[in-house]
Amino acid sequence: MILTYTQLLNETINLYLTGDYEKAYNYITKYGNKVKGNLAQIYNFRYAIASKAGMKDLALALMKEAIIDQGFWYAKEYLESDEDLNLLRDDSEFKNLVSICNTREKEAHGVSEGEMALLISEGVARSDNPQLIIALHGNQESNEISKLYWKDILDNNRMIALLQSSEIEFSNAYSWNDLDRGENTIDNFKKRIITNLGVKEERIILSGFSAGARQVLHHSFVTNINIKGLILLAPWLPELEAWEEKLGILRDQSIHVCIVCGNQDDDSFEDSKRLAKLLKKHQVMHHFHIIENLDHDYPSNFSIIIEDALKFINS
Repeated sequence: MILTYTQLLNETINLYLTGDYEKAYNYITKYGNKVKGNLAQIYNFRYAIASKAGMKDLALALMKEAIIDQGFWYAKEYLESDEDLNLLRDDSEFKNLVSICNTREKEAHGVSEGEMALLISEGVARSDNPQLIIALHGNQESNEISKLYWKDILDNNRMIALLQSSEIEFSNAYSWNDLDRGENTIDNFKKRIITNLGVKEERIILSGFSAGARQVLHHSFVTNINIKGLILLAPWLPELEAWEEKLGILRDQSIHVCIVCGNQDDDSFEDSKRLAKLLKKHQVMHHFHIIENLDHDYPSNFSIIIEDALKFINS
């Protein structure tokens, strides 16, 4: 099986949590150049774990390589507060790197806007009524990462709009933390697609991974259009109990919900089970697809899972 970017990070975290920091560092260093993902995040894991392991010179060298040579930046607040970096905090070179990041961070926040990447096949132009899937990445991810999975879902009867948040945390890492800000991002791009591409509102399916799933579920509560359905991938739902009274909206608008989550997902499996139970309670049409031996990640047979979800939603 091909190692994915998310699997790399998850396994590195698992090794880190055992307290064997050197083993965690060696793992991400060995496999970091074999995955497609955010190189800035891989550097972040490497220098932070090296620092935690007591390898000060190596940690500073990696930070310099990431920030000076690669041009990446990391949030000033993170660099000054993360306990993994305590070993570096009083070093003058570290302080200089933090200063550089602070400048870049301010510049990035000043120009950060949501982005859309439209995936479309040539045959869609001949389709009378194409379906639109709007897909959101997870926290600290991007459209570039989403595309690795969604590009294989295209056919002549659907198009996929990947939406990237306007909230940037560090280089190439975007998050959905502000629900109102995320709502504006979805709404603006959705209206643009409907106007420019002629997609019918009732043919729209919203999907999201982790915090992206939280954002699209929230959107389904406040939108004025009747979307077709939701595909929630490893949904992270910290406000689920507070949102229970809103779930009736999904029933009233005949929105079908498909939940996909691994049974080894410590971040989202409990949320997924609770959501499925509440959807049943409120008589919302839904399907809960549990993936065996999967942690907080996209399933390896993603295209098959999505095709099944689309059949359920469109039935």
